[in-house]
Amino acid sequence: MRPTKFGVGQSVKRVEDVRLVSGRGNYASDAVDKAELKAVFLRSPYGHAKFRIDDIEAARASPGVRAVYVAGDFASLGGLPCLAPVPNADGSKTPLKPYPVMTTDEAQHVGDIVAMVVADTTLQARDAAELISVTWEELPAAVDMEEAIRPGAPLVFVGGVFTSIQFLPPAVRHASLFNPMFYMIDAFRFAYTGTSDIPLRISTAVVIVLAVVAFAVALRLVHVGFKLRT
Repeated sequence: MRPTKFGVGQSVKRVEDVRLVSGRGNYASDAVDKAELKAVFLRSPYGHAKFRIDDIEAARASPGVRAVYVAGDFASLGGLPCLAPVPNADGSKTPLKPYPVMTTDEAQHVGDIVAMVVADTTLQARDAAELISVTWEELPAAVDMEEAIRPGAPLVFVGGVFTSIQFLPPAVRHASLFNPMFYMIDAFRFAYTGTSDIPLRISTAVVIVLAVVAFAVALRLVHVGFKLRT
């Protein structure tokens, strides 16, 4: 993706701190407490999984429950739109992952919404959500950035095309030492944890380059020596 003038990483002046730390902030939970009905979402505990909702009738019959919703109830709404798509560096459109209101049969991240229970109180909604019977089939998932960009890593969005390093030859693209994405990941890791593999990668690269140069020089010397003898 092409970097933008105003985007991720740009410093933003905070103007809300005084209000929040002085007890004058308004939060979503403040509005929920005043609502006539409360909603609780049943979410995926897996990063990637197939699932089947076996029964919701017990939840519907639970005390205080007004409604239980699943993906089919919101199918007519379509997916949540991406309001600010960012084009690729070559101007092509970035493949956008479909994002439905609720997932139908495959959870693609921890917390993916599977069902929603509406009840008179939050506790009643929570009790009913626990009565929803779901059969899960856990699927492979990459939870580490380095693993996610390696060849053969499990995909949760098959329609996506990873193009950031496609200009590199396959042998180089698949080698972490020469893969620029690994250096970007190292930079993020250093920013958040203070640790990085960049010095090790660079020193390893230097050693490899020196070894190649030394081997080339040695071959040249052997070649020259052979000529002198003959």
